[in-house]
Amino acid sequence: GHDAWTSDMELRRYCGFDAVGSAMLAPMLIERVNACEMGDAYQADVSVLQRLCANLRRAGLRLDPAEQARHDARLTVRAGQAEVRAVNAAIGNCPKLGSVQQVADYLFVRRRIAPTEHETEAQDPSTKEDAVYEILARRSLDPRDRAFLEVLIAYRRAIKARGLVRSLVPDADGRVRCSWSAHSTA
Repeated sequence: GHDAWTSDMELRRYCGFDAVGSAMLAPMLIERVNACEMGDAYQADVSVLQRLCANLRRAGLRLDPAEQARHDARLTVRAGQAEVRAVNAAIGNCPKLGSVQQVADYLFVRRRIAPTEHETEAQDPSTKEDAVYEILARRSLDPRDRAFLEVLIAYRRAIKARGLVRSLVPDADGRVRCSWSAHSTA
C-alpha cells in the first residue's frame, strides 16, 4: 500500500513512476476541473497538476478556511438558485430536488416521461445522472421537462460539490492529504 514505503528514496521512485501516469491524465483532469462546479476554487495547470500528483501525499494541499467557507456559500447559493428555477420549470407542484422518490414520482408518474433502462436496486426507474442525460437526449421531450431536468442536474452538481467542500478537514498544519490508488478510491 501507499504507507509501505521504507525510505524517501522509495517514495520518490514511486512518485517518479506515478508522474508518468499523471502526465497522461493531466489534460483530462484539467478539463474536468474546469468543467465542474469546483472551477471557481481551482485553476488547473499541467505542470502544477503533475507536481501536485507527485507530491500531494507527502506535502498535502493547503486549505484556506476562509476560501473554503466562501466556496461553500457560493455552492449553497447555486443550489438555492436551482431550487427556484425548478419551481419555475416544474408543471404543477415542484418536487423536492433532494428527494429521489419525489423526483421519480414527478417525472415518471405525474409528467409520464418514459423511463430509461436504468433502474434502482428495487427495479424502479432511475433518476441518476446517466438516466437523466438519456432522457435529455430525446428530441420529443417537452421543453418544460427539459428545463426541469437541466435544473435538476445543476442542483445535484452544486450539492455534490458542496458536500466535497464540507468534507475537507485539514490536518493540524492546515493541509489536506490524499492517498492515490490505481485500483480503488478512498
